[in-house]
Amino acid sequence: MLPRRAALAFTLMLGILLVPRAARAAVTWLPGEGGFAPLTADPRTPRFGFDLIEADRASGFTGRRFPLARIDGDGPSSTLLAVDGMLWGWFARLPNFNFPLESVDGSFGIALERMAGPWSARLRYGHLSSHLGDGGYDIEARRIAYSRESVALVGSYAPGSGLRAYAGPTFMLHGTPRAPAFQFQVGAEATRARAGRAASPYAAVDLRLKAEVENRVNQSYQAGVRIGREPGRRVRISVGYEAGMSERGQAWQRSEHFLRAGIALGD
Repeated sequence: MLPRRAALAFTLMLGILLVPRAARAAVTWLPGEGGFAPLTADPRTPRFGFDLIEADRASGFTGRRFPLARIDGDGPSSTLLAVDGMLWGWFARLPNFNFPLESVDGSFGIALERMAGPWSARLRYGHLSSHLGDGGYDIEARRIAYSRESVALVGSYAPGSGLRAYAGPTFMLHGTPRAPAFQFQVGAEATRARAGRAASPYAAVDLRLKAEVENRVNQSYQAGVRIGREPGRRVRISVGYEAGMSERGQAWQRSEHFLRAGIALGD
């Protein structure tokens, strides 16, 4: 059963969606790509691809964001309802092309998104859980029950010229193990789209202050190139650096820092 506050948040999101601001609002079902742009450097943004982690680890992602409905009013603004989900596997890299699964994290969510010119916002209710894989060591001794239900609000401003900044809080509704509930996220992205060319270089940073780990700030830095012109049909090749407390639930109190290189399909 959902926690009471989670159910109220979910109801509020649907209520806002079902009460359009304009009398002549039009609803488009399954509108395709669009809405609140993904947070590129956030390691938990749903995507499909894999990363190589320095010398001895790899991670694989299978996830997608899927818009369900869009409401367009008389003006240039619109409201969109979307769902998302992702499985994130963390693997050891051994000789002879052997990749034992050490842990897997799963997430899903429902989001209400609002776009108005250069401004956009996303209100998302989400679930996250984490499990050890059978490729780890001392599994029974290290295994913990880890899950989170949270509501996150992120506002974004994109003034043009390929620039974007965003910020917003996350509040935990229920957590196992129990921990302080607050998180604050801030980030920025810069993209150089060149007319007539399918390759667009970019750079992005994402910072996450987490009360559950004594207000430590997780840092994600990323640079790369997107190949393709149509969102949802592009390939993204990137390199990056991660530092802070682990984003993997089974290691949530472990300090990590590593270089990574990866590819994402359908970006």
